[in-house]
Amino acid sequence: MDLPRHLRTFVRDESGPTGVEYGVMLALIACVALVAVKALGATINAMFVDLTTYLSGLVPAAGFG
Repeated sequence: MDLPRHLRTFVRDESGPTGVEYGVMLALIACVALVAVKALGATINAMFVDLTTYLSGLVPAAGFG
């Protein structure tokens, strides 16, 4: 084996940084997705609470007994 030749090949190889860049992009996309889901979750929950409050005012309470 020719160690200096392998070292030169390793130093000139650019596939490693490309993989790191894809990893960073994936992490950023995951963070944005988590923030969006958290924000939408609170909004959707508030909508269902409002809907439940509205519907409970329309339907008379069912009294059995």
